[in-house]
Amino acid sequence: MDGFKDPLQLLQAAQHITRTELPSMEDLYTQQCRKKANMIIKDPNHSSHRLLCLEPTPAGSGTASSPKQKDC
Repeated sequence: MDGFKDPLQLLQAAQHITRTELPSMEDLYTQQCRKKANMIIKDPNHSSHRLLCLEPTPAGSGTASSPKQKDC
């Protein structure tokens, strides 16, 4: 693997060798970020849990037109 300095070159070579289309680097990164965010949402003890999880508003404090928020 010494000849590959660019990840795109490596991806293209892998596609050529396997004769299949592999997911783009952007798609892989997006999948990894979503997976990590879901793990944080599932763990209420995680320090970033509150950043990713919308908590419901107490009854009567919101307006009638405000959307309902999902519990985590």
